[in-house]
Amino acid sequence: MDNNVIKNAIRPTPVGKKNWLFIGGEATGETSAVIYTLIEGAKRHGHEPYAYVKDVLERLPVMKASEVDVLLPRNWQPATAMQQTVQAAS
Repeated sequence: MDNNVIKNAIRPTPVGKKNWLFIGGEATGETSAVIYTLIEGAKRHGHEPYAYVKDVLERLPVMKASEVDVLLPRNWQPATAMQQTVQAAS
């Protein structure tokens, strides 16, 4: 089995870990793993990472917990596309 895609995706972490050794607290590793997962997931699904993360962070605070699934990279559509879809259905 080959996992070169994953190795290439996480390459910046091992390369920069000496620079980041003393940044943050105890939860920094977990936090960075979550951020890397979101960004790499967006890239794998063909989304522009900045637009994806920005949109998710803007929409997340006003969503119900049961609706969060639409923000996953595999289901995500930009908020403007969602609005156009809702208007077309009306």
